[in-house]
Amino acid sequence: MNQREAKSYVAISVALACADIATKYFISHIISKPRFIPGVFGLTDHKNFGLVADLDVPKILILFFTGLLILGMLYVLFVKSQKLSRLQGIALGLIIGGALGNFTDRLIHGFVYDWILLFETSIINLADILIAVGMGLLILDSLRKKKQIAVDTPQDQA
Repeated sequence: MNQREAKSYVAISVALACADIATKYFISHIISKPRFIPGVFGLTDHKNFGLVADLDVPKILILFFTGLLILGMLYVLFVKSQKLSRLQGIALGLIIGGALGNFTDRLIHGFVYDWILLFETSIINLADILIAVGMGLLILDSLRKKKQIAVDTPQDQA
């Protein structure tokens, strides 16, 4: 991966963060929150003041560590871009976009607005989906590399 690709992944990250913010605004202004598939999927309103599952953590710590993680991922994307695969670049772009969306919510509102209701128990947003997909791609890339190393490593013939 080169610097131009790294810049394009950051641009995509910003666009995804904007899409996350726009969906949160749009959904928060819908009067009726329908259940599209009752018991499985619907829309709702939820203000998450903590971390995952409303884990109570001071907002300043969440902002500090989220900002630090975003800066760290940007560093890897730009400084280490020659060592990254395209899949890793895409994954980092998705994670940065999701992190920026939730970071912006916390900075402006003091909470993250969640609106996707899953199985009547979990409430997430587009940013959470971006982060989860990005993490999944990093895991997939890691497993793919492990498999390739195992194939390339000569086995002892006994």
